[in-house]
Amino acid sequence: MCSSSAACDGGLSSWGVAACKVSSCGMTLSMAIRSDVRPWEVALITLETTSWGVCYRAPGPPAEVAGAARLRGESRCRRIGLRRDSKGPTSRRGARVTSPRLHRQSLLTCALLIAALLAACRGAERGPGYEDLLISGRLRSSLDQPPAPALVSCGDETYFARSLAAGEKVWAELDAGQGSQLVVAGCAATGRGRPLRGSLRLELVFGGERVERRLPLAPPHRWWRQEIDLTPYAGRGGSLRLEAEGVGPRASLYLRDVYLRRQRPLPRRPSPPPLQVLLISVDTLRHDALSALGGPWPTPALDRLVAEGETFEHSYATASWTKPSHGSLFTGQHPPVHRAMTHTQGLHPALPTLAEYFQRAGFATAGLAQDIVHLDARFGFDRGFDEYRTVHWTLPQMARYAADWIADHRSVPFFYFLHTFAAHSDFYRLPYEAPDVDQATVEERFGVPHYGCERSSCASERLARINQGELQPLPGEAEILRFLYGEGVRFVDAELGRLFDDLRAQGVFDDLLIVFTSDHGEVFLEHGKVGHGHRYEPVLRVPLVIKWPGGAKAGERRIHNVSGVDVAPTLLAAAGIEVRGLPGVDLRRRLRPDRPIFAGTWDKHLIVGRMKLTLRRQNGGPLLYDLSADPGEEHDLSAERPAELARLGEILRRKLRQEQQQRRALDRLQSALTSPLSEEERERLRALGYLDD
Repeated sequence: MCSSSAACDGGLSSWGVAACKVSSCGMTLSMAIRSDVRPWEVALITLETTSWGVCYRAPGPPAEVAGAARLRGESRCRRIGLRRDSKGPTSRRGARVTSPRLHRQSLLTCALLIAALLAACRGAERGPGYEDLLISGRLRSSLDQPPAPALVSCGDETYFARSLAAGEKVWAELDAGQGSQLVVAGCAATGRGRPLRGSLRLELVFGGERVERRLPLAPPHRWWRQEIDLTPYAGRGGSLRLEAEGVGPRASLYLRDVYLRRQRPLPRRPSPPPLQVLLISVDTLRHDALSALGGPWPTPALDRLVAEGETFEHSYATASWTKPSHGSLFTGQHPPVHRAMTHTQGLHPALPTLAEYFQRAGFATAGLAQDIVHLDARFGFDRGFDEYRTVHWTLPQMARYAADWIADHRSVPFFYFLHTFAAHSDFYRLPYEAPDVDQATVEERFGVPHYGCERSSCASERLARINQGELQPLPGEAEILRFLYGEGVRFVDAELGRLFDDLRAQGVFDDLLIVFTSDHGEVFLEHGKVGHGHRYEPVLRVPLVIKWPGGAKAGERRIHNVSGVDVAPTLLAAAGIEVRGLPGVDLRRRLRPDRPIFAGTWDKHLIVGRMKLTLRRQNGGPLLYDLSADPGEEHDLSAERPAELARLGEILRRKLRQEQQQRRALDRLQSALTSPLSEEERERLRALGYLDD
C-alpha cells in the first residue's frame, strides 16, 4: 500500500495554471493544470524519477474530459476521470482569474488527478535498487583534496574503501524513497597494541528533523556495519553528514560502504520477456567448491542455482590461468587461436567476440570485471560492450551495481558479464581473505601464529615461492589453505545469493539465462603445488551451471565432458544468432561421450572420456592418466599403454595443426583489414567462421 501526501497552491496564476504536488509510492510529482480555452491540458512534471510524462492534451474545454496518465515504457495510458463544468467561467490568455468557482474547480481537479495517480502507481512494479554514495563519488568533503577510494587493508581484510582524514567532514544529499535503508560500514586501525578511542558521528537531517548517532569504532582492526531505517522519511529530501570524533592522529578510519537500499520503480517488462543473459565468472573456483558438487563448504545460494539449472559435471577450462581462459569464454576459440596467452598479448583483433555478436543483434551489452589487469580493455576484452568497466570494487559493491544495471534494462534484451576475483589468492597478508578471518583466527584454529608471511613474502607471493621451491610448506599448511579458501567461497556464495534475491525481487530471475562458471581452479599442495597455472584436474576442471529461462532442465546433470569454448556457441544459438566456424558445441544438444576436449597454452592437454594426455613443453615427455581409476593423477600410463598414447597423441597433434592454420588465416585477415577483400577472399574467410556478415 502506498503512503501519500498532496498539496495545491490554492488558486490559479494569471496564466490559468493551478499547481499541485503529489508524493506517493516514493515518487514526488508536480502537476500543472492549465485552463486556457485553447489548449486545455494537464501535464505532469517529474521531480524525483523519470517515470511520468505529459498525460493529456485537448483542443478545447469540453463538458467532460477523460485524461490519461502514462508510465514511460508503456504503450497505453491509464485513464483518469476529470470533470469540468462547461458553464463555469474560463480564462483568457493573459487574463487574471479570480473566480472562486474556478478556484474550487481547480482544487477538485487536483484531487481527482491525485486519486487517479495513486491508483495508477499501485499497479506500477517496484523492486530493490541502490544508490552507492562511495563509488559514485557523491560524498563531498570539507578538504580541498580529499582522499580517493582505493584498496585498503584493515584487520587482514582488503576492501575498496575511503579513508576519513582527521578533522574531515563528508556529506551527501539523500532522497529517502519507499523502504529506504542507509548502510554505513568501515574499519578503524591503530598501531599494534594501541587503544582505539573515539566514534563516527552520523547526522541525518530531513526538513526540520535532525537525527544524530555516534557509531563506536572499537574493537580496532574489525570491519563493522550499521543499518539505519529511513522509512519514516520516505518521499522527503535530506542530507547525511559523517565526521570522526575523538580519533587520535595515529589512528586510521576507513569507510567501506555508504549506500542507500530502497524500493525503486521498474521499467515495464514486456510479455513474453526478451532473452536476457547473465554470464558470471568466479575467478579461481574449483569444480568441487560447491557443496552440491561435492565440496566441503556450505554454499546454499549456489546449491539452489544448481537445483534450478542444468549442471555439467565434467567441465574443463581451456587454460590454467585467467587471461587465456576468459579469452575462450569471450571468443569461443582455444588460446592458440585467440592468442591472449601471455601477460602482454590480447585477443586477436580480427576475431569477433561474444559481446560483439550480441551487440550486432540488438542486445544491450555491459561487462563489469575485477581490475586484475588481465581483463583490461587494452587486451580487447571490452570489444562489443556498450559499457565495460574494470574496477577495484569488492564483490558486494559489484553485485549492487549489476543489480541496478539489470533493473534498468529489464525491458530489453541484454548480455551482462560479471567477473569477481573474490575466491582468488590475495596480496596483503593471508593467502585467501574472507570476512571476520584474520591471523588470530588461524592461530586459534590451527595453532600457527602470524600465518601468511615468511621472509617478507606474504599471501600470493608466499604461494609463488612455495611453487618455486624457495619456501617449504608448513606442517598442516594444506588444511590452512583449504580453510581460508573455503571461507572465501562462502563469502562468494552469500554475496551472489543477495544478487539473485535482488533479481528475484525485480521479477527477472526466472526468465534469465544464467551461465555460472570459472576460468580455472586451485590446488592446495596436491602434487606439492599451490595456487593455479598447473596441469592437474583441480585446476583445469571448473563448475558449469546453466539456468535456462522458465526453469527448463532444472536439476538435470550432464556427465559427458564439455569445455569453456562451448559457452559462446551455446549462448549464441539460444539467442538465434548464427555463427559458423566455432570449435565448441551447443550444449542444448546431445553430447558425445568420446568427444575430445582440448586445453592448455604452452603445455597441451587432451581429455577423451576419462583418459587424459598431457604434452609438456619442458621437463619431460608425455603423460597419460586414466582419470576413472586414478583421479589424483598419480600413475603415468604412457609407458604401459603405447597404443593409447599414440592414438591420443595423433588427435592432439591434428588439433594443433588445425589451430596453426586458423591463426595464420586470422593474421592474414588482420593484415588485409586496410585493403578491400575480394568476394572470393571473403567467402573463404566466411567459411572458416571469421566473417559473420
